[in-house]
Amino acid sequence: MNHLQVNGSARTGKILSRYVKKNALYAMVGAVLALWALQVLFSALAEIEALSASYTYSDALTFIAYRSPYFLAQFIPTGALLGAVVGLGLLANKAELIVMRAAGVSIYRIVGWALQPAFLFVLVALAINQFVLPHSNLKANQVRKPDTKLLASVNGYWTMQKNTNAADAQGLDKQTVNSIVFIDYADAKGNIGEVKRWDLDADNNLISLSTAAGGSYVAKEVAKEATNQFSNANEAKEAKEATLNSQNALPTQYYWQLNDIATLSLSGHAAINKSSADAKPAGMPSTKATVDTQTGTPSTASFKATVDTQTGTPSTASLLENSLAQQHRLRQSESIILDNKPLVTKSIKDSEVLALPISPSSVYLLTRRAEDLSLTQLYAHKLFNQAQGTRSLEHELAFWQKLLSPFAVLSLVIVACSFVFGSLRTHSLGLRIVVAIIFALLFSYVQDLTGFVTLATGVSPLLMVLLPIVGSALLGFYLLKRQS
Repeated sequence: MNHLQVNGSARTGKILSRYVKKNALYAMVGAVLALWALQVLFSALAEIEALSASYTYSDALTFIAYRSPYFLAQFIPTGALLGAVVGLGLLANKAELIVMRAAGVSIYRIVGWALQPAFLFVLVALAINQFVLPHSNLKANQVRKPDTKLLASVNGYWTMQKNTNAADAQGLDKQTVNSIVFIDYADAKGNIGEVKRWDLDADNNLISLSTAAGGSYVAKEVAKEATNQFSNANEAKEAKEATLNSQNALPTQYYWQLNDIATLSLSGHAAINKSSADAKPAGMPSTKATVDTQTGTPSTASFKATVDTQTGTPSTASLLENSLAQQHRLRQSESIILDNKPLVTKSIKDSEVLALPISPSSVYLLTRRAEDLSLTQLYAHKLFNQAQGTRSLEHELAFWQKLLSPFAVLSLVIVACSFVFGSLRTHSLGLRIVVAIIFALLFSYVQDLTGFVTLATGVSPLLMVLLPIVGSALLGFYLLKRQS
């Protein structure tokens, strides 16, 4: 008899377990899909304002389609919370949970049954973050490419390096020309998007700037052969020497073949140095006032050289000095005109080799936003920064948020169960849903706030990501314990 009772109890437990799991799963799926559909709809309506001749409605729909996986991953925690509240709330309204409690099923056992469907959404969220988002966000950015024409843009990859080619072109010392290189886009295959380069002399004066439409990664041997394709033999010789020098300075180099390069070169007269502008012609009297060391005021001789003390008008010496200065500036302008050289020259090349000290995979990681990278890519980004002695709090924060997102889902489901079994058990399902939505919004705002605190103060991203997760889980367990 006891054996039959045990078998019957086990069979009843399996039936109740399946029943609770099924109701919770259906409610979670419905809530997640409903929130996802609303977000997609509102995003599509918001894209209408951005429509233009180059960004049509079909482009907007394509952009929303590629962004939809990101919206789905964002609403899985909130959907799991609402789904658990709705699923268990419907059982509570029918007094089915009371019957289960009367049959000896504990609250924590029912909570465990409700948590099991949430694990499916945990796996879905991890799969989306790891395998879908890096590709879908990349496609979305290609449809609606961010504007990188502003110099103040911080997206993309920035680096500074010596540029021997620019030094040879300007006839300057090869060790005195620095180049600031910007790459706005790179993919995992080694292809790069628009490349901008600013060449500066030893005094940090701009001497040339160039843009390339794009490029692709090439092997070292191909890069060496590319230097042989110049039309002039002397240019080829200088390019080979520049490549050899760069290899000696940086043992590990990776090369990209750039396409459609447009370069604007500034001549020596384009910007007048401060030293030459302030220089005095021979024989010009100095206008520098001398100061009396005892009184700390300009001396009488200095004052008389500029203003007549009796009439208050400029003296003869001052007028002569101004005349000589005007003649000096006039001769300087005439020399610029007589040189017959343009201030700015433009040149166009079909191809050029760009050398960087990092691999194509590293360039890909450094040109992508944190939200567009998978967990493994964020971890690789972290290791790369550690090797370079740098740190990116934004990428570390995104890494821990994605890694700990399953625990966020589970903690919210625990809170949802406390709404059903806790102080809200006597209230209507509608009130529970409203409270669940408010709590989900509060949880999201606290997550954003802790993220901003990390970026602003440098506090450990792991600690800041754990705070709202642990806090919501402790709150849920506290409310459940009060009821039990």
